[in-house]
Amino acid sequence: EDLAPIGYHNAIWEKLSTLRGTTSTPSLNTLPLTAFPNPTEGTVWLRLPEVGRYAYTIFDGRGRRCQEGFTNGRVTLDDLAPGAYWLRLQSQDKVYGTRLVKR
Repeated sequence: EDLAPIGYHNAIWEKLSTLRGTTSTPSLNTLPLTAFPNPTEGTVWLRLPEVGRYAYTIFDGRGRRCQEGFTNGRVTLDDLAPGAYWLRLQSQDKVYGTRLVKR
């Protein structure tokens, strides 16, 4: 399996994580989030900071919005191509994020 694209995407996520503002990309104010299994074949479970319903958005390596919806702790990536993604999870007053890899 060629891992070069994942390494390339790591550099993108590092750059995106330093951005700040109201864009849909990760920002300096993003809190860490745990997702498992990661890498995944399709479904990831999220270790949520609190019980509740969260809005989520998934971005590809170019910052394009790929999927969005609401979750109570489970997100399905079945409709996404294999690759690296950024998951942004938002509560009423906080933003969480993590990198996801779909095989």
